[in-house]
Amino acid sequence: MLNNRLNTNSHLWCYITKFVSAYDSLPAAKQKYQEAVDRVRESHNVLLASEQAHNAGQTEPIFSLLLDEIVGFGEKLSEEGKENYSIFIFTTIVEVPENEEYEEKGDKEHPVVQIAAKIELDAEDDFPSVFPSRTRPIWMSETGRETSDCIFQ
Repeated sequence: MLNNRLNTNSHLWCYITKFVSAYDSLPAAKQKYQEAVDRVRESHNVLLASEQAHNAGQTEPIFSLLLDEIVGFGEKLSEEGKENYSIFIFTTIVEVPENEEYEEKGDKEHPVVQIAAKIELDAEDDFPSVFPSRTRPIWMSETGRETSDCIFQ
């Protein structure tokens, strides 16, 4: 089904965005996510975007790292306060042309990296952040067999 909508000279990238949020702030986090995806849609074809946030729990060390960006470095939440927060995940699948000439446009970063930066929930926020996040891209294909190697990042 996706193949009919894809350009033959493009690759699919799945962006995995991990973010910290208080449980009761998830509706606002989704709104920030939708704004981030809309920024990506201005220049790229977004095929799929999360409707739900996957709760990954308080997975360390990313939980402590991102929580520090909410409360401020050096400040600490009580153990009881930490119970109100969790790591959540949104995923986004974006079509990126393989021959996109980013250097000719004066861009220093590859479009895959630029998209990851746009999807960050705190991309346009000042410190401290409300929804600190980290986004990582993973190359996707319909078959999972475009290469026999298994690369990692």
